[in-house]
Amino acid sequence: WLPTRFPKHYCAQFHAKYNEENLDELVAAEGANDWVNLMQTKCAGVEGEPIPPNFRNADMPTLYPWKFTTAYGEGTQVVAERNPYYWKVDTEGRQLPYIDRVVLEILEDREVLLLKVLNGEVDMMSRHFNTNDNKAVLADNMDAGEFGFFETLEGGNTTGLHFNLTHKDPRMREIFQNKDFRIAVSHCIDRQEIIDLIYVGQGEPMQSAMDRTSIPELFDEEMYSMYTEFDQDLAHEHLAAAGMTEQGDNGFFLGPDGEPFSFVIQATDSFGFSDRAEVIVQQLQACGLDAQLSVVDRSLLYQRKDANEHDVHVWGAGGSSSVFLDPRHFFPYSQESAFAQAWVTWYENPSGDGSLTQPEEPPAIVKQQMELYDQIKATGDYATQIELMQQIIEIAKDQFYVIGVSSTPPGYGIVKNNFHNVPSSMPGSWQYPTPAPTNPEQYWISSQ
Repeated sequence: WLPTRFPKHYCAQFHAKYNEENLDELVAAEGANDWVNLMQTKCAGVEGEPIPPNFRNADMPTLYPWKFTTAYGEGTQVVAERNPYYWKVDTEGRQLPYIDRVVLEILEDREVLLLKVLNGEVDMMSRHFNTNDNKAVLADNMDAGEFGFFETLEGGNTTGLHFNLTHKDPRMREIFQNKDFRIAVSHCIDRQEIIDLIYVGQGEPMQSAMDRTSIPELFDEEMYSMYTEFDQDLAHEHLAAAGMTEQGDNGFFLGPDGEPFSFVIQATDSFGFSDRAEVIVQQLQACGLDAQLSVVDRSLLYQRKDANEHDVHVWGAGGSSSVFLDPRHFFPYSQESAFAQAWVTWYENPSGDGSLTQPEEPPAIVKQQMELYDQIKATGDYATQIELMQQIIEIAKDQFYVIGVSSTPPGYGIVKNNFHNVPSSMPGSWQYPTPAPTNPEQYWISSQ
C-alpha cells in the first residue's frame, strides 16, 4: 500500500531528481529547510511528527475512499469528501463509498470528547475515551445517546517501559544496559495493583512476550511470566548485582559510581498511558528508585524518542499476532523500538542522513536478530517464518529489552444506532489497522 502514498505526478514536483525548474521557489514558498524537508512535508512524512502528510496536505491525490478537503491544522475540523475516483464498487455495482462526507473534530480535552459521545454527537469511535472507568457511564447513557458498543480485540501487552539502551549520556547508558538493573525494575512493579486499579481486575501480569492466543507456536510461558513477581527484596538483590548497593539520605539508591541517580519516565495521556505510568513511578519510588514522571503530549513524546533524548519511553509492549509485520519490541526494528534508537537508525538508515538520531552499530546479537528478520521478509513459507521468529524471540527473551506489565483485556468502541455495517467485534491494532479492514467504505447511515 505504501507506493500509493507517493503519486509521482504530484510528488515529483518536490523532488530534486524530477524538478529542475522551480524547486527552489517551492521550498521558499513553503518555508521549508530544503527540498528534502519539503518532500517530507508534502508527501513522505516528517520524522517525529505523528500526523501523516495526507492528513496535513489536502492537495495530495489519493486512492482512498475519501479525499481531504480541510486538512489537519487548517481549523477545528478535518473534513474528507467522497472520492469520485475511488476504485471499488459494491456487489450490485454501486460506487463506493456510501458515506459522502466524513468530519473529524479536533479536541484537546478528553472530557469534552466523552460528553460528545454521551450526547450522541459521535457516530463511531474506539479511541481516547474508551477506558474501563468510562464504560459504566457510557452503558448508562446508551439509550439517551442512541448508541451501542462494539468489541475490539487488542491482544499483546498493555504497557511497556522502554529504557533507552543507546542513551546519549554514557552513565545512563551503562546503567540502563545492565540487565540486572532492568530485572530489578521489573520486580519493583506490583502488576496486580495496576490491573486492579486501572483495569478493574481484567488481565494478568505479563512480560514483554507473545500473548497466549495470537500465535500458539510463538508462545513461551517462561518468557511470559519471567521477572513479573512483585518482590522488593529480590529487586534489591538485582540492584546490588548491577553495582547499586548504597542509598542516599533520601532513601533512593545511588548509581554504581556512588553518585545520585534518577531517571525520567515519559508518557502521554493518550490511551491511559499516563495513568499506568503514575502508578509505576510510585511503585519504583517505594522500591528505592528515584523515578520521575513527565506527562507530555504525543507529538513531543515522539520528538524526544526519535531524537534519542529520552530516559524511559512508555508505550505498549507487543506480543500480538502482528509480530511479523511489526516486531518492534523484540529487536530494534523501527523508530517505534524506543529502547534503542541509535541501533534502529543503523538498521534503517546507516548513513544517518535526515535522521534525528545518528546511527550506531549494535552488538553482534542484535545484528543477528536483524539478519533473521531480513530472512523472514525474504521467504513466503510460513513454517520457515515461524522458525526464524522463534529465534528472534528467544534472543529477545535473553536480552530482556522491554519491561512489560499486563495482558490486554478486550476493548470497546461505540457506534450510533443508525450507523450500519460496523462489525460487532474487530481486532484493535495499529497494524491491523483498525477499522480499515472492516471496509468503512461500506458503512452507511440511515435516517432512523
